[in-house]
Amino acid sequence: MPTLSEITAESLKDSALGTFKNPGTWIPLAILTAVVFFICALFLGALPIEAPEPLSVIGIILIVVAVICSLLIIGVTIKPMRGEKPSFSHFGKTFGQGFLITILLIIYTIIPLLLGAFIIIGVTAWGYLLENELDWFLYLIPLVLCWIAVALIFIICSILWLPAGVQFAKTGKFSAGLSLSRLFEMIDNITWGKCILGAVCLLLLELVLFGLTLLIAYMLLLIPGIAGVILGTVFAALFIPFCFIFRSAYCAKLFEGA
Repeated sequence: MPTLSEITAESLKDSALGTFKNPGTWIPLAILTAVVFFICALFLGALPIEAPEPLSVIGIILIVVAVICSLLIIGVTIKPMRGEKPSFSHFGKTFGQGFLITILLIIYTIIPLLLGAFIIIGVTAWGYLLENELDWFLYLIPLVLCWIAVALIFIICSILWLPAGVQFAKTGKFSAGLSLSRLFEMIDNITWGKCILGAVCLLLLELVLFGLTLLIAYMLLLIPGIAGVILGTVFAALFIPFCFIFRSAYCAKLFEGA
């Protein structure tokens, strides 16, 4: 069973092979990424161009284009999860898989986070209705317990998302990513300790890779005029696909044989 350092090294190698040494895939991915990055930067006010209203016709068109491009990028870059090199083929299937794995991500991360937020807000609102200090003391106990419970649920769901993505990518079945018994089996096969440590390492590596890429791209956008827009967009477009492929390759190798 490979160590986390070996998994990281192999994943970086696979990411380079899937992008820098594979121009047939890297260039189309870079173009799609440039479109998404430009539209996001436009709406965030990071460009010296006036952004259209999000609900205007142009705004809606730009958002739809960004979503379509994003799903294609995801669909292509998850292919290493099932042992394939990232490539543009079967656009309909690629788009569909990008869409479905995004739904899985929402189910395992955003929905638990939103539910937890609603619970905490509800408990907090209830606390403001209390009048005496004794009630407040008793109120703090369930509030702290709620915070702990929500944090644990979110952490567990975030960890489950890793094998869920791999299982979906390998089988092509959405239901496979929701089979908790199979996901727990995959985690047991590599041990919970390695899975948790692997998830933490992946998070830190992604913060470094994505963080540096977006930071440098943003700094380039600060260059006055059209030069900054071009340099920032091109830099982001060239390196963000590498980050996506790294994540997929890392997850595949972490659960290899599981």
